[in-house]
Amino acid sequence: MKHKPLDFLIAVDGSENSFEAVRYVGQVLPPARTRVTLLHVLNPVPDNLWDLNNRQEKPAQAIDLASWKSVQKDSMEGFMERSRKTLIGFDYSAENILIEINDLVRGVAGDIAARVNSGFAALVLGRKGLGELQGLIFGSVTNKLIHHLKQVPVWVVGNRPNPERIILGVDGSESAMRAVRYLGDIFREHLPELLLLHVTLGLEADDQSSPLAYEGDLLHLAKEQLEQAQKDMKSYFAECIDALVERGANPNHIKKRIIPGVYSHAGAIFGEALSGDYGTIVLGRRGLSRIEEFTMGSVSSKVLQLAEEMAVWVVQ
Repeated sequence: MKHKPLDFLIAVDGSENSFEAVRYVGQVLPPARTRVTLLHVLNPVPDNLWDLNNRQEKPAQAIDLASWKSVQKDSMEGFMERSRKTLIGFDYSAENILIEINDLVRGVAGDIAARVNSGFAALVLGRKGLGELQGLIFGSVTNKLIHHLKQVPVWVVGNRPNPERIILGVDGSESAMRAVRYLGDIFREHLPELLLLHVTLGLEADDQSSPLAYEGDLLHLAKEQLEQAQKDMKSYFAECIDALVERGANPNHIKKRIIPGVYSHAGAIFGEALSGDYGTIVLGRRGLSRIEEFTMGSVSSKVLQLAEEMAVWVVQ
């Protein structure tokens, strides 16, 4: 069955990290259903010249700035051609690869946000480049985009993640179900191996004031917790699988797992991805509380900090 192509925006800056984002898209998405726009926002003035210009009566010589901009544009055109050839090598058609090198207007993050809000299935970014993502430092371009793009899924891509295995964290919330439907709409019959993962928090074992601190009681409670989680999630897992199969997914490619009694949702999700060689982690922006946004304390934010070599999708 032929489907309308889905549009993806990859924001690039000419770095190897942003090239890995291009490679990842080429590997993970079905080329017949994918149209890619490669976007670079060209700053006409090097960042280190802004302070210099502010301290001088006259700005840096126009001829120098013109030369710098010309060199940067030539470099980006070479990067774009390399990226285009890479996507074609993954069976993308040339007409489904669009290239934009735009002059800076309102700022790199602002210009990317304005472009992606015109209608894309996702914004794709390299983990580094575009302002390195180091502990989600406020002020980086990547961090600004993740926090402020409320309606557009954002994919942050690490260093050559495995494109063939995906973990989707589910918690019974509508946000997680939207992520399930999103995956189904993106991949349809091309869905890679997928693990639906549900994680429940455990008790504080070092709480000596509670009778539950005794080992026997803790083991008993852990067993009860697992049984209750399995009961609660049984119908939800079935609903998730039905939604994926309705969109063309092969049910044999879908697994499900519950990890009970952990002390960190993010740590458990990352650990499962690491041990199972899952290259992509998909999470909803909101959890069961329905009001938790992507903040420094959210599960999505913590997973992003941990999963440096993986691709993390934050779905609205």
